[in-house]
Amino acid sequence: MEAILHGYIKAEEPRQVRLLELCHGGLLSCALSPTYLYAVLLVFTSLQVYAEDQLALLQDAEFFGEVPSIESVTRLPQIKSETPAGVTIIDSEMILASGARDLPELFRLVPGFQVANFQQDMQVVTYHGLGSPFTRRMLLLIDGRSAFGSFTDNINWYGVSLALEDIERIEVIRGPNTVTYGDNAFFATINVITRHASKIRDISLGMKAGEDGYGDLQIRKGLHFRQGDVRLSAGYSTQDDKQDRPIDFKKKYFNLRSDWTFGESDTLMLQIGANETSAAIGGDSSSTPLTERIKDANFQQLVWRRSLNDANDLHLQVYHNYDATNLDYEIGPFNAGPYGIITIPVTRDKIEERYDIELEQTMKLTSELRSVWGVGARRDAVKSEAFLNDSREFVSRSYRIFGNGEWHLTKDTVVNGGMLWEKSSVSGPSLSPRLAVNQYIDNGQTLRAAISRAKRQPSIGEEKGDQRITYQGFLVDQNYADWFDLENETVDSVEFGYLARIPAASLMFDARLYRDRIADMIVHRVVPAGDRDGEALALSNAGDIDISGLEIEMTYQPTRDFRVKISNAWMRADAGNFNGKSVYTDKQYEESVPDYSGSLFMQKRLSADWNFSLVYSWVDEMLWLRQTTSSNHRLVDAYTQLDLRLGRTFRLGSVRGECALVLQNVGAEHQDYFRQNTVDMDGYFGVKIDF
Repeated sequence: MEAILHGYIKAEEPRQVRLLELCHGGLLSCALSPTYLYAVLLVFTSLQVYAEDQLALLQDAEFFGEVPSIESVTRLPQIKSETPAGVTIIDSEMILASGARDLPELFRLVPGFQVANFQQDMQVVTYHGLGSPFTRRMLLLIDGRSAFGSFTDNINWYGVSLALEDIERIEVIRGPNTVTYGDNAFFATINVITRHASKIRDISLGMKAGEDGYGDLQIRKGLHFRQGDVRLSAGYSTQDDKQDRPIDFKKKYFNLRSDWTFGESDTLMLQIGANETSAAIGGDSSSTPLTERIKDANFQQLVWRRSLNDANDLHLQVYHNYDATNLDYEIGPFNAGPYGIITIPVTRDKIEERYDIELEQTMKLTSELRSVWGVGARRDAVKSEAFLNDSREFVSRSYRIFGNGEWHLTKDTVVNGGMLWEKSSVSGPSLSPRLAVNQYIDNGQTLRAAISRAKRQPSIGEEKGDQRITYQGFLVDQNYADWFDLENETVDSVEFGYLARIPAASLMFDARLYRDRIADMIVHRVVPAGDRDGEALALSNAGDIDISGLEIEMTYQPTRDFRVKISNAWMRADAGNFNGKSVYTDKQYEESVPDYSGSLFMQKRLSADWNFSLVYSWVDEMLWLRQTTSSNHRLVDAYTQLDLRLGRTFRLGSVRGECALVLQNVGAEHQDYFRQNTVDMDGYFGVKIDF
C-alpha cells in the first residue's frame, strides 16, 4: 500500500509514468504466480501503448462535476461536497467493467467493505469487520425499498430480483445513517438505483457461460406509451460447483418497472419482482446433511411524487416484501429410549413479510435553508414453528418520524442536522441525531466534521428466536433459546472528512477518518438446554467495541476512455467486557476487524471496439464470526484477488452487442470465510445483444 501511495503523489515525474509506477508498485510487490505476472504484464504493456492519449486533459466540469442528486444521505438532493457523510458511487460503467456476476462482488470496490461466501446460496457483506452470516447492521435499499428480511434483519443477496444491467448506479454511505432511514442503517447504507424505464427501448438478450457449470440468461424489453414507459426483465442462473463444493444452484427472477407522468407535477413509479432460488447446502463437516434449500420471494412497490413548486414536493412510498424458505432433512440415528434407534425428520420452514408506508415532504424555506421531514409505519411478520417454537405468527409494528435540514450558514459553510424517532413493539423508543459541518477551503477542497448517535432495535428473530428439534414430545436438540430481554444497540460515531478535486492532475481524493463506539452489542452466548448436548445459544446485550480507521478513495480520469480508482481502509478494533458473556472473546472480536482492505479498479478503452478493465482487491487476515462456538475457529489468511475483463463491441446491421471474456481470481488460490473454502481461478464468456 505504501508503494501505491508513493507512486500516486510523486509529482516530479510525467503523469503517465506515475500511473504505471502506481500500478507496478502496488501489484508486483506481492508474491505473484507466473500466470499472474503474465496477466499484469499484458495489462500495463497495453497501457503504455496508449499513454499518449491520456495526456489530453479535459475540462474540470466534464469529468469532475458532482453527481447531481445524491439523495441517500439526507433525502435531500445534495452534491457530494455538501453531504454529512462519506459516500462511494459505483456507476453503471464500473458495474459492467468489474465483470461481477452478482451484487455483493461489487462492494469489494468500497473502502472498508469485506465480501465472502458463507454457504452455497448465502453471501456475506460486512463493513469494517464483525462479519457474520447475517448482515444485521447494514441497510440495503433498492430504489428506496428496504430489502431486509423480517426475521433476522438479514440481507438475502441472492433473493434480489434484479439484474446488474438494470442498475443505474449504487450509492454507498459509509457510516451510521439511522437518522435518515431507521435502525437498520447502523453501520452503512447501500442504495441501489435502477434505470428509468424510458432508458430501455429495445429487446436486449444476455448470455454467460463459464466453469463449474455456470450459466446465466437474461432478457429485457422496453415498452413506450404516451404517458409512461415499462421495462420488463427476466433471468435464469445456474451453477453446479463452487469452492470445491456441490451446490446445484439455480435462480430465476422477474422484474417489472414502470414510470408514468401525469400532468406537469405528478410522477408514479410502480415496480414488482419475484424470484426463486434453490441450492444444495450442508454436507462435509456441517451439522446439516446435504439437502436442498428453496427460497421464494416477491415484492411490490409504489412511489408517487408531486411537485408543489420548484423547491417543494411530496413523496409517498408503499411497498410489500415476502420471503419464504423451505428446508427439509433428516438427522440421526439417535437412541430415543422406548422408540429405539431412529432418524428424525427436520423442517426449517419460514415465512417473512413486511409492509411499509412512508410520506415525506421536501421544502426550501429560504435561499439558504432546505429541509425534509416525514413519517412512516411498518409491519413485520414472521411465521416459523421451527425457529420460534410456536406455530403462531409473530408481528412487530414500528413507527418513525424523521427530519433533516441543510443550512448554508455562509458562502463556504454548510450545516447539516437531523433526527429520527422510532418506536417498535419489540423494543422501546429510540432517538438518533446527527450534526455535521462542511467547510469549503481554497482550490476545490472541502473539510467535513460530523457526530451522530444511531440505534438498532432487535429483530423478531433476535428477540423471540427458539430453535428446537423434538420427537414425540422428546427434546432431541436445541440450537437457540429465548433467554434474555434485549435492549437496543447503540453506536456513537465521530468522523472527519476531506474531499479534494484537482483538475490539473485529473484527480479526485476523498478521505474519511472515523471512530465508532458500539455499546450493548447483541451477541451469542452459551446457556443450559435440556437436550442431548446440554447447551444452546442465546442472544444478549454484552460488551462494547471501538472501531476506528482511515478510508481513502482516489480517482484518476484524464480522458473519457481511461479511469483508475483506488480505495483502501485501515481499521483497528478495541473490544471490552465480552469475556464470559459471549461465545467469542475480546481478542476474537478484535481479530474480526481486519487491519486493512482495499481495491484497485482500472478501465481502459483500447480502441473504438475493444475495452479492457481489471479489479485487484486485497484484505488482511480476519476472523469471520460464524455465531457458533469459538473453540475451533481460526483466522482466514490475508489474500489478494485479480479479476480481468476484455470486451469487444460489434454491430451487425441494426443489431448492437458486446462479447466479453472475464477471468476471476487470476493467480494463486485463497481461502474465503472458512479456511476450508478454497477459491481458485474461474472465468466465463458473455454475449449481450440489443435488437
